[in-house]
Order: sequence, then C-alpha cells, then structure tokens
Amino acid sequence: MQPPRPEPRSRISRRLLAAVALAPLALGALGCSFFSRSLFGGETSVALNADPGINHDSPVAVELVVVFDAGLQAKLAGMSAADWFRNRAQIQSDYPGSTGFVSRSWEIVPGQGVREQSLEFGVGAVGGFVFANYLFSEGPHRQQIDPHQKLQILLRDSNFTVDATD
Repeated sequence: MQPPRPEPRSRISRRLLAAVALAPLALGALGCSFFSRSLFGGETSVALNADPGINHDSPVAVELVVVFDAGLQAKLAGMSAADWFRNRAQIQSDYPGSTGFVSRSWEIVPGQGVREQSLEFGVGAVGGFVFANYLFSEGPHRQQIDPHQKLQILLRDSNFTVDATD
C-alpha cells in the first residue's frame, strides 16, 4: 500500500479562494449582519415629517450622512449640526469623492414631509449620522444611525427623533 500523495497546489488554492469568497456569507448567517452588509455596500431609505410650527415656522436643513472613514466617524460623533453645515465643504475637500462620506439633504418646511427616498452607498460604510440644522434651538441636533436600516425622521419643535427599522 502506497502512502497518500499530497494534493496538487492548484486544488488547495481553489479551496482557499472558495473559503475566502464564502466568508462574508457565513458571517452574515452567523449574525454579523452589519459587517457583512458593509462589505457589499447598500441602500438606506428615509422618510421625513415635520410638526407644524417647528424652528419658529422656518424650514430646517436635514442631512443624512453615510461615513466610510473611521477617523471621520469619530470626528462627526462630536460635531453639532451647526458645525456640520458650517464645515461641510471643507470636510468634503478633506475627503474627496466618496472616500469619506456620501450624503443626501433636504430642506423641510414646518408641517410638511418627504415620502420615502433612498441613498445608495458603496462598500465599507462604518456608520452614519442625521444632522438637523435648527436655527433657533441650541444643542447638537445630531443622531448616529445604522445606514443599513430604514429611517423615519420626525422633526419636532426644537429637536428631532429617528426611528430605525430593518
């Protein structure tokens, strides 16, 4: 009886390649859904509604931001909406193209709303934020979100809420 021969190198390489290719699917099945979803990019949908009389009867600028850079994520986590809107152009210059973030913005009139709209984003999202620029109310007016969830944003008199669903 002869000893078993080692497998040819090409067979081992194919098995390794198959294992690496299937790893994200296995992680998703094991409950690592955010990790696996960020590997493939995605789309978030958002609907917005505003109570009557918000922001002293003035429109509110709202921006949904999906972040790809961990350093930028940390920076935005400490930034108020007023800072975001004031520094947005410089942040976009510091992170050109979609290297740092992608976003979608609206101007919401008191008592009005926006039907569900979506924002598509590429691979590697590390998180996201919603900023609402209330002109007559102090505070951060920032909420951290999971960009892989559907969002319902409700603008109240001097702040806002975000409800997330899968």
